[in-house]
Amino acid sequence: MRNLINFVLFALLTVFTFACQEKAEGPVLNQEISVDYFNGIEVSVVGHVIVEHGTEQKVTVTSQQNVINALSLEVVGGKWKIKLNRNIVDYDFTLHITTPEIEKVDVSGSANVTVIRPHSPKGIFESNITGSGNVEVAEMNGIYTQVSVNVSGSGTATIDDIVVRNLYANVSGSGKVMLSGMSSNFTARVSGSGSISDFDLVSSDVDADCSGAGSISFTCIEKLKARVSGSGNIFYKGNPVDIDTAVEGSGKIEKVN
Repeated sequence: MRNLINFVLFALLTVFTFACQEKAEGPVLNQEISVDYFNGIEVSVVGHVIVEHGTEQKVTVTSQQNVINALSLEVVGGKWKIKLNRNIVDYDFTLHITTPEIEKVDVSGSANVTVIRPHSPKGIFESNITGSGNVEVAEMNGIYTQVSVNVSGSGTATIDDIVVRNLYANVSGSGKVMLSGMSSNFTARVSGSGSISDFDLVSSDVDADCSGAGSISFTCIEKLKARVSGSGNIFYKGNPVDIDTAVEGSGKIEKVN
């Protein structure tokens, strides 16, 4: 009896969900929109978001009209929550943002975000990916105090040209973080089958911990602390003078110069 009730409830929920769906209508339009000032974004639409550094904030959306009308303009705590207020499917969506500063880029779902020449007066940048989305950051502008990247799920974060004092990267699941540039202190954590790479990231001090079947790779020139538990691997280049390593399980820590 309980199984029958559960089946009926599931069927009703499915019918209700599809009944509430709305398809994108009309031609794809290019429209400038007005949004309160923000220095962070949280993206939960399906599409491509492009963020570029500029002297003034400007937002242009390319999509069908009913999609544009449904786009949330809510800004909370300096973060614009980029989502649709209605359940619309089968739509095209590209958002082009020009902004003087961007400090946080979060993605939930399958969106793709490209950030070009980001700038932060405070010298901080953070990106969090949940799901299968991707964030690509190129030509980071200036010397940063702290950069943090977190990926949970199967998403990918790529950050190039970093110059930062403290760099943090964390992957849980099958996601990837790819980094290049220089850091004074690099803290890397992988749990699951994900990876943090690559050797184009050169750091003075590194603290790396890999648990599960994942991998971490980097270049270290002064102090290295590395831990592996499970079947994961840590690979490094460089000649650190202070090395502290430990392995539990079938994984390995290996210098690959």
